[in-house]
Amino acid sequence: MGRLIVRKLVLQGFRVSVLVRSLSSETLNLLGSGVSYSYGDMTDYRSLLDAMEDVDRVIFAADAEDDEELDGLQAVLRSFQDTRTFMYGDAESTKLSLFKMRRDRDFNRWRVEASSGDVASRLQSAGVGPKPSTVLWKRSGAHRNGVFVGRVFDTYLGAAVIGCSLSGLLLGATPVTFGTVEAAAPASLPASEAVERRVDVTDGKAYTRAEFIDEYGGTPAAAAEVPLNLGEYSGLVIRAISDGKKYTAVLRTPEYARSGLEYHADFTATAATKRFDTVRLPFSTFVPVRDGRRVLDAPELDRRQLVGLALAFYPQRNNPSQTTGEFYLSVANVKAFRKRDEPEIIYISDAEAAAGDSKEDKGKRGTLADAEAAAARAQAAPPISARAQVKLRGERMLRSSGLTYFIVRPTQLTDAPSSRRLSFTQGSGPVTGTVSRADVAEVAVRSLLDPRACNVACTITESDTVAPSMYEQDISKALEVLQPNR
Repeated sequence: MGRLIVRKLVLQGFRVSVLVRSLSSETLNLLGSGVSYSYGDMTDYRSLLDAMEDVDRVIFAADAEDDEELDGLQAVLRSFQDTRTFMYGDAESTKLSLFKMRRDRDFNRWRVEASSGDVASRLQSAGVGPKPSTVLWKRSGAHRNGVFVGRVFDTYLGAAVIGCSLSGLLLGATPVTFGTVEAAAPASLPASEAVERRVDVTDGKAYTRAEFIDEYGGTPAAAAEVPLNLGEYSGLVIRAISDGKKYTAVLRTPEYARSGLEYHADFTATAATKRFDTVRLPFSTFVPVRDGRRVLDAPELDRRQLVGLALAFYPQRNNPSQTTGEFYLSVANVKAFRKRDEPEIIYISDAEAAAGDSKEDKGKRGTLADAEAAAARAQAAPPISARAQVKLRGERMLRSSGLTYFIVRPTQLTDAPSSRRLSFTQGSGPVTGTVSRADVAEVAVRSLLDPRACNVACTITESDTVAPSMYEQDISKALEVLQPNR
């Protein structure tokens, strides 16, 4: 199984690292070139730490005796998590705080941007059309969070936008406004000669150059753009309360200054008076937009080159014929999350382990009738083999690890060629039949980058009811109907 998986990974263009117990030519010739090798044992935590460097996905296809597999899986999960902690910081660095609006420094980075499009602005300057939008970025008197509030009178062409620079955000840079130009002033640049020039800083004060150096430890000279690198993160988390309308998060790269291209993701926060809502925006949901229109041939968002973030209200995305243009969005914080939308661990289990899931129902909450029904199902469930019990324990260990996963439960394995006729099922009922190792390897590889496989466990088997095809089976479509574990 392992060799088939490695070959398919290489053919799909993945960078593959293989853990081997021997570096002899006999072992290396089994897999050939195109992969890197790490010497060690899956039960040896220390050797796994080296093997996990620069690894962001693991396919666990071991089939060892008794508890050796469980010891190995435990060591793999622990080393994978510990390596991430070492690379990305404490608490597994699942989130990175970008803005806490209660902090003056973070709140003051944000500014109200142009509230109308070019066409609307020209009409307004000519005295034609609705009056300009009213847009405020202010403190909330109740909880000191940032409040984006106002009214867009032109519900067809108007917009309200607040934005900030991301350049130098994690380098201690302080946004400084020189007239109408905002730049990031590095806090650690060497002090230059004092020049008596007034500059407006985001704390609302005015400083001479010498005063600024004394206050911030650096010069207010405009620095070169230092984009925010979120390449190791998967998206943004916005904690907010709104009026229930649709808002837009906007990300900008250096391309925005050249051509006006930016990236939009719409969201709706809960309309409530006290409870804040957590909105998750994966980077994959941001679409390229220029002048309010989607750009089909634009490159994908480069999350390693982020220079600006904005929040916008577009009435035209909220049924412009019915909305009054009024809006209210209170923002508590903005973070980046590292948790993947795709599975991080692929675990090759066994179809017989699915029957053991019914025994877990006894400990779940519910009514007395639910508990009695679950106990009856557990009592009626046939006993499973020792191997299946090991696999089931491995599944439980993986589910409780906090990592995202995809659990594949194949029926009896064969060495037959790929059939392209697979059935994907869920549930605790027994599933019989056979499936080729080549098909299992194909499912494991295809699921690596598929969000629909995230936190899913399923049984696969060759099926006579699935019509054979001269083309490859669409595994993503098969995964689409499966339910993730809760």
